[in-house]
Amino acid sequence: MLMQTPITIECGPNLETKLTYHKEMICCHSKQLEAMFVKAKPMTVYYEKADKLRNDLAKHVFPEVNPKEFEDKKMDRQVCLVSMPWMWTTEHQWLIPPVSSMHEVRFGCSTANTSQAIPLIKTASENYPLIGYASLVKKTIMDAVAGEMIAKNNRKTAQNPAADLSLAGRLEILKPRAVHEVVAKLFTVVHRINRSEIRKAEEDIYKATAQHRIILPGVDESTVRALMQWIYQKTLPFEGSEQTYAVMNLAERLGVDVLATKCRDALCHVTNASIERADADGTSFQTLIGYGTKPAADDIVRVVFEHAMTDETAPRELRSLIIDALAGYLDLGLWQHVKGQIKHLTALQLIESMVRLRPLVKTEMDGQDSIKSESQEVSSTDVSGNMEVDEDKKPIHVKEQNENHV
Repeated sequence: MLMQTPITIECGPNLETKLTYHKEMICCHSKQLEAMFVKAKPMTVYYEKADKLRNDLAKHVFPEVNPKEFEDKKMDRQVCLVSMPWMWTTEHQWLIPPVSSMHEVRFGCSTANTSQAIPLIKTASENYPLIGYASLVKKTIMDAVAGEMIAKNNRKTAQNPAADLSLAGRLEILKPRAVHEVVAKLFTVVHRINRSEIRKAEEDIYKATAQHRIILPGVDESTVRALMQWIYQKTLPFEGSEQTYAVMNLAERLGVDVLATKCRDALCHVTNASIERADADGTSFQTLIGYGTKPAADDIVRVVFEHAMTDETAPRELRSLIIDALAGYLDLGLWQHVKGQIKHLTALQLIESMVRLRPLVKTEMDGQDSIKSESQEVSSTDVSGNMEVDEDKKPIHVKEQNENHV
């Protein structure tokens, strides 16, 4: 089933946005996340047991019940279940009905509470599931029980001194309201443990995964929704190049490789097309990246340029495309605008690109010089052909200049 296990994605400012999706759907598109959930499975089991214990304890404390209700409903004792197959006949006799009509009758307890307080306290003391907190939970229980015994909130006098009784023995002789007080203190501690683990998971991806959470600080809600729309519906509802770049980054981060490739290819295509279109229109590269006197026709090149210059994890294809374009168009005016954004590694790559492009530029310039030389030779021949030549095969004006010099 692809929609069986809900998970929470937390994003936005201060992780205030909580979005619910399904683990199976996401893992179908991300081997990375699937491996993380498998690795976190043992810890997930511990968290689930701790959650169940905490939720069961919550049913026995305020605001669910007050001390009087706790006492009246006998919520401190083990539930008593008696299965009584019955049927009342016209002869006023009990008959055993078929199995399908079996009824369960409960005595001495509320039908809404099948797990009672004392067994929960003993479970927490003997086997609290979360690693690192068992001693704290046990100490809390022992201190709370000892406090109630000192206050003489017990049903009867034990045959042995209270100090010699086990935890189970002490709990059995406590009055219901005393048991309620122990449960309340225990619940306070396990609730604080839960809050502590939730906070720790914001810095620990392993804990977050075990809690069925994906923590995405600094990621906008719209970016998460766009990525999830592709996962669930295979549509690309991107609004502009900035969001496309953001979705590509998130897809790479979560291991959704197919979507990351689609976004990267789309950005490379539209960036290259925008540069070629600008060449045809006579628009400068400086205008494309936002430093021209007039706005560019679109923001595609500017967005990719800014990320390529500042994001060291930017895709290699996009960085190469921007660096090569910058190397080809770079002049003193453009350099004054972009030099503050170029880091050391980018500067080295830019120099390498310029060196690589230099033979192409030299070939083009040599071609232009060759054309110019041929043009000059043709012009010189035409001039010489129109001049008279003397016996020394020299132009007349040269001979005259020599004679005048003598």
